[in-house]
Amino acid sequence: MIDLNIKEPAEVQKENRCGAYFMAEQWVTMKIAAKRLNIPASKISRWANRGLIQVKPNPFDKRSRLVELNELQEKLAELDSIQDLGNDGDDIVE
Repeated sequence: MIDLNIKEPAEVQKENRCGAYFMAEQWVTMKIAAKRLNIPASKISRWANRGLIQVKPNPFDKRSRLVELNELQEKLAELDSIQDLGNDGDDIVE
């Protein structure tokens, strides 16, 4: 039996021709992405359905789709920065 549960390091970096480093693509199922990023899988699915993130069909399971983990992390960071802008302290009433 082949074990398809591949463990990936937390950060995988590759070097391009110019010597600059970039994050390698990490396509994972929505369920795995949700566990790694501690967000509901339903939120990832909604973002995919709305076209906010890229998805690929899972070649091993037609019932699930793959998402790019680094893209999802960037979207979450973008969302956090927007929420931080809203929490500047001006609207606090004492």
